[in-house]
Amino acid sequence: LSFFRAPGIVYDAECVRDVLHTEGAWGCALGQSFGGFCLATYLSAVEHPPRVCLFTGGIPPLGASPHEFYAYPALWDRVAERNRRYYEKYPDDVRRIKQIVRALTTRQPALPSGGTLTARRFLQLGMGLGSSPGSFAHLHQQVGSAFVDSAAQADGWPDFSRTFLREMDGASPFDDHPLYFLMHEAIYCDGPGRSPSDWAAHRSLMEMQNAVREAAPGGRHGVDGYVVPPPQPDFRHEATSVVDDDDVPTLFTGEMVFPWMADGDYAELSGPGIRALALAEEREWDALYDANRIRQALRGEEERPPRCVAAAAVYVDDMYVDFERSRALLGRGGALERTKGWVTNEYQHSGIRDDGARIFTKLLNMAQGTDETPS
Repeated sequence: LSFFRAPGIVYDAECVRDVLHTEGAWGCALGQSFGGFCLATYLSAVEHPPRVCLFTGGIPPLGASPHEFYAYPALWDRVAERNRRYYEKYPDDVRRIKQIVRALTTRQPALPSGGTLTARRFLQLGMGLGSSPGSFAHLHQQVGSAFVDSAAQADGWPDFSRTFLREMDGASPFDDHPLYFLMHEAIYCDGPGRSPSDWAAHRSLMEMQNAVREAAPGGRHGVDGYVVPPPQPDFRHEATSVVDDDDVPTLFTGEMVFPWMADGDYAELSGPGIRALALAEEREWDALYDANRIRQALRGEEERPPRCVAAAAVYVDDMYVDFERSRALLGRGGALERTKGWVTNEYQHSGIRDDGARIFTKLLNMAQGTDETPS
């Protein structure tokens, strides 16, 4: 499994280049999301990286450590903001989603292809909240189909519809793509000093929830005994789902993985879950990035011109990438300071899928100097 990280992908690309008998470096490479992480590894590890490197929503968190949970604290805030925007667009869904969560707390139906629909798995639908311009409407449609319009059952809740259960069965990518679960946090482990991951997203969430509990006495009193904490987001669905107050929504989670996912919620992950536990504890990962080599590749040395030119699209509202860290790495003194940055809120993380021709052309022109962004 260790060969599925960025260094293995980069070396595979070099093998492909050798087989194709391509002289010198690749002409151009575009890295979307994790692909941008791979480009940064290319600049760090290969003497002749692609001559043009284009990053789209994919500036890696160079220098982040497991002790600060990599980039997750900032990403939890971004997930909370996308939740707020969703509920602003569909305010009636505040009560609908609480109803679904409370029902799943009482009854966890089996899904058609295996696994169990728990409240925590349902709330992972939030992974898609920043994926495309239509993500809000799609989630609204999903939750709208949850219940059969029939009388309540013995436990007080109506049945979940077959349509909804089929939607939930295929909504998450983890059963079909277990590597996505297994390797999700391993891609952040940048050498022995920045390992192990030790379920960084989960630890970050637990720390944040503890802070919410400690801060709650200073918050205002809501209904049903719930104490509304100060501004930090509250992802405790067990607490928020029972509060009869539309100002206290139940929050979806984002693109994170958790140790409980191998405990039966996902059928296909329950077997390889032990491997995920081992990967989370692995301390001897190879380094991913070398900031000095990145600078040398982009800056050149003495009389030698740069081996590579680069440009990056940085999305202000990106739910999956730490915007502030991206700006710092592109700024003066950052490892990618010679990368021309295009900072925009026109797109979500899916910009390259939604308007690929425009974004690619603009970044290529920026890298080659025919587009003067940034001015």
